[in-house]
Amino acid sequence: MKFIFPPEYGHNAIPWDDQTKLCYELVLCPRLTDIEIDPHYVTETHKTLQRPTLRYRDPQNITETYKTLQSPIKHYRDPHYVTDTYKTLQRPTKHYRDLQNVTDTHNTLQRPTKRYRDPQRYRDPQNVTETHKTLQRPTKRYRDPQNVTETYKTLQRPTNHYRDLQNVTDTHKTLQRPTKHYRDPQNFTETYKMLQTHTTHYRDPQSITETYITLQNPTLRYRVPHYVIESHITLQSPTLRYRDPQNFTETYKTLQRPTKHYRDTHYVTETHKTLQRPTKHNRVP
Repeated sequence: MKFIFPPEYGHNAIPWDDQTKLCYELVLCPRLTDIEIDPHYVTETHKTLQRPTLRYRDPQNITETYKTLQSPIKHYRDPHYVTDTYKTLQRPTKHYRDLQNVTDTHNTLQRPTKRYRDPQRYRDPQNVTETHKTLQRPTKRYRDPQNVTETYKTLQRPTNHYRDLQNVTDTHKTLQRPTKHYRDPQNFTETYKMLQTHTTHYRDPQSITETYITLQNPTLRYRVPHYVIESHITLQSPTLRYRDPQNFTETYKTLQRPTKHYRDTHYVTETHKTLQRPTKHNRVP
């Protein structure tokens, strides 16, 4: 008769045979009984998974195309409300999303939260392209779809974080923000204009296509690069404003910020010129 010593139970020896094998799986592994994964809620195409913890994601259960996970706790997502194409789930909690405002192709959801805005007023279907559906945020950082460009739909913010259309680039129309979280279009690549966000308003990779670069955020919604799929190049951020160039790919050059609003020109690539920020709301080329 063999004996095993589980690490989570110290040196309590349990005999290992056919009779106690099931006892070992149920007693020594209580996590399997606490977490109930209902296969009834799993879709056929886009494999909706449950989350045993608040932010945990199991890479073994993740599908290859769209990683939509369930959370059986506060931020639980009900797959009963999953749409047909891209499987966007509702949240029956505080951050509830109304499927009535979802678009036809990419199922962009609105949040009828405290800062809710009428979609009839702010969402113009004429300016929305058929390929890339841009998400609206009915919060302080709302984006007006009337200023959407023709290709990649970068929206203006008619609030404090307004973007000036005079600084728009020629191809992909990336707008500037003359505020604290200013975004310089010179830092964007020529092909895919990905915006960087270092705040809690992280962008969900559910709305990201296979070619776009997804950035990590070491805050509330931090993602471990071990769980990132190979198609999406995920970048790490060791601090709130700092980015490690060792983790970046050769195509998209991202720069370090040694201070809060400063960018070191030593890490600037030859193609994309990065500007320094001498003050909070001013930049000198």
